[in-house]
Amino acid sequence: MKLTHLLLLATIILSCLWFPVSATEDGNYIYWYNTGTDLANEGKYEEALNAINKSLKISPDFVLALTTKAGLLSVLGDYKGSLQVSEHAIAIKPRQAEAWINKANALINLGKYEEALEASEEAIRLDPDNLKAWINKGTALGYLGRYKEELMASEEVLKISPDDERALSNRFYALAMLSEAGEEEGQGQLSNETQDVDKNTTNTVPTPKESPAGLITGIVAMGICSIYFRRSK
Repeated sequence: MKLTHLLLLATIILSCLWFPVSATEDGNYIYWYNTGTDLANEGKYEEALNAINKSLKISPDFVLALTTKAGLLSVLGDYKGSLQVSEHAIAIKPRQAEAWINKANALINLGKYEEALEASEEAIRLDPDNLKAWINKGTALGYLGRYKEELMASEEVLKISPDDERALSNRFYALAMLSEAGEEEGQGQLSNETQDVDKNTTNTVPTPKESPAGLITGIVAMGICSIYFRRSK
C-alpha cells in the first residue's frame, strides 16, 4: 500500500477514535452518519442524503459527512449544491484530497473547466496516487482542448489501473482529437485501439459515468468508522 494511502487510513482511524462510541441513539450524529453510509452503499441516494443531513444538523462541521454529502448531491445532479458543500469541507480541512476531488467533479459538470483543473491539481498535490483526481484532471483537460496533457493524465491512471474504463475513454478521446488534428502521436496509437472502442465516443468528451469522484472514497472512510462503532456497542 502506498505511503499516502497508509497515512490517509491512519488519519481516518484516529479521527474515528475521537467520536463518541454510542452509535445507537437517534440523536447521535454518528448513528445518522452510519445509516447514510449503509443507504448509499445500497444505492438509496435520496434516503442516504436525508440521513447525512440529520448527521450534519447535529454536527455541522463533520468533514467526512460533508464529503459524502457532496458526492451524493453530484449523484443526484445537484452540482451547485455539491460545489458549495465541497467548499465548506475544504474551508474546514483544506488538506483533504477527497473534498478537492468532489469540487473538481462538480466544476466539470458546471462547465467551469479551468477551475476544475485547478481543483484536480490540488487533489493530486495532496494525494498523488489518487486515480479519481487524475481522471478529473484528464477530463478537464479534454474539455479545454489540451489533448496531449489529457493523454498524459490518462496514462497516469492506467499505470496503476490498466482497465479503468474512465481513463481508457479519456485516453481514446485524446488520441482521436490528436489524430484529427494531424498529430502523429494520435494517429499512430489510435489505429491500434479503434477495434476495441466505440468510435462514437469521440463525438463528446467522456466524463466519468460512475458515482461522482469522492463518493466511493467517502463511503469507504465511513465504513471504517462504522466498523469501529458497531463493534463498540
